[in-house]
Amino acid sequence: MSSRKRKSTASSSSHSASQTKRLRDEPEEAEEKFADPWPVWQEIYFIGHEYETYQDLFTQKWDFSHLKEALESDVGPIADQVKQGKQVYIWGQTEGVERYSEDGSVGAFPVPFFAVCCSSLPPTEEIVTTSVQGGESVPRSFAEERCTWQPFFRKETLGDRRPVVSFYALHTLLRLSTIAKWGEEEIRRLDYRQVYVRNPLREIPPLTSVDFDYELDPNDPEKGSLMCAYNTEIDDSIEACCEEVLEDNDHLDMEYHLPRLIEFAKKAWEKAKTEREEQIRELAEWRATWPARVEAFKNMKIFKFYPCNYEQSRPCYINRYFGKAKPEDVFPPSTDGQPKKQQGVLTKQ
Repeated sequence: MSSRKRKSTASSSSHSASQTKRLRDEPEEAEEKFADPWPVWQEIYFIGHEYETYQDLFTQKWDFSHLKEALESDVGPIADQVKQGKQVYIWGQTEGVERYSEDGSVGAFPVPFFAVCCSSLPPTEEIVTTSVQGGESVPRSFAEERCTWQPFFRKETLGDRRPVVSFYALHTLLRLSTIAKWGEEEIRRLDYRQVYVRNPLREIPPLTSVDFDYELDPNDPEKGSLMCAYNTEIDDSIEACCEEVLEDNDHLDMEYHLPRLIEFAKKAWEKAKTEREEQIRELAEWRATWPARVEAFKNMKIFKFYPCNYEQSRPCYINRYFGKAKPEDVFPPSTDGQPKKQQGVLTKQ
């Protein structure tokens, strides 16, 4: 097979040209211009990156020319997926990485990367807001979160009049001027957004533990509560667990609280069992209702692209929903897998 590349470049649809940089202002003219080999990367939304420093991503001279080449080439891992009838979906994320300066001081800076998902169906049209504590909100639609999959078309030079989609990229309709009017809590929420996908192949884990908050006096919240945890792998029984909790809090009246705490713990356990059964039922219904999506998920392929000029270690992790790319699907390939110190590189000049 010939390794010749198609003479084409990706460009967004003309009607959305004014929307491509919603979350960034026009950059000031740099003292020394950097000939970016693929400026299209700046039009893709970096979901979950904090609003205050979003524009700083574009002050670095990041090079994503290898992603451009992979999207335009007739050969290679992405081309192989396209030949199987799949579409290409791309979104941006960032990772916080330490940077070592020449004077030995250490600072943190965000490194952008792209998740490239090849799928016969759109991998998702939902976004979820998570937190570092592991909690999550209910997934919300792209429409609610003001996001879209924006098509980028090839500019064919072979006389083909029909536009050909090169890839779909995550795009936000939010403007900086709009976000500036939001409250602090709403702005912070942007920092924890992630692209969500329902995994139809996952198995609901068995119920082995439950946490619950026992109020000492339901009629007087000011008296406080007890944070309790029952674990079937550690505790002999709910009764034994509750008794141990009260023994650790010997200022409380054992005779009064023990029967109430046991009753409360049993209700919490039954509620957790009911919720797990509901999850199993919903997952089974979803699999039966959307067999094409189940099949698309089975055959989904995901790649991870770091900048060419980023030399530290490149982990495979995407997010908690898409999991990890395979090591061979992370680009550029790692050499020794060890982090390297960045001696004053990639700073704005």
